[in-house]
Amino acid sequence: MQLSEFWNIFLKTVQYLSAFMSVSLNCVLIFLILAHSPKKLGLYKYLMIYISSFEALYSIWDVTTEPMVHSYKAAFVVFRNYKHSDFDRDQSFILIVVYCGCFGFSLAIFGVLSRPRLQPAIQKNDGYL
Repeated sequence: MQLSEFWNIFLKTVQYLSAFMSVSLNCVLIFLILAHSPKKLGLYKYLMIYISSFEALYSIWDVTTEPMVHSYKAAFVVFRNYKHSDFDRDQSFILIVVYCGCFGFSLAIFGVLSRPRLQPAIQKNDGYL
């Protein structure tokens, strides 16, 4: 077995294990939010459930897409090898576009999630942070 073949198998195994852990832990988190969250969280708990659900689906999408992400300084490129795949070139393009959109949405979610935590600090400073 060549070193590059071993490395590809290793990367695929890590990707599958990470997706499995992500889905499992997000399901546990959703259960804990539903079953054991304090009442004073209010609607914030539904935001956390939505985010956990999205992140679980995003990890499933990541395994389905099998992206190869290369970055250099402030730029990154996403490739997908469609030759040994169940998806053709056009379907692979759609997978990559949705993957990149989910990545950007995932980053934006963390800003939305931190907003309620920063709200008291914003109110203390007369609306300026």
